[in-house]
Amino acid sequence: MEDDRCRVTLEKLWRRKVDEIVGLSMAYHDDDVPSDPVTALTSRHARGDALLMTRVMRAHEDLALIEDAIDRIAAGTYGLCRSCEQPMCA
Repeated sequence: MEDDRCRVTLEKLWRRKVDEIVGLSMAYHDDDVPSDPVTALTSRHARGDALLMTRVMRAHEDLALIEDAIDRIAAGTYGLCRSCEQPMCA
């Protein structure tokens, strides 16, 4: 039963993280790009793109962790230490 609640919570987190990635990706691919290549590389827009890309990458890392937790629930290993395979909470 606890695993079911964890799975539901993780699935909600997964959906929010996917929505975040979509929003960040759309912002990254915004059409408001300077046409001059030098300006495009040195502008505030370029620095903003770098920050957005960092946020997208972190969100993908978070998503992978959430998916790993969901997979561990399905495998019956959620809540077990990966080193000693003992329950993390007694």
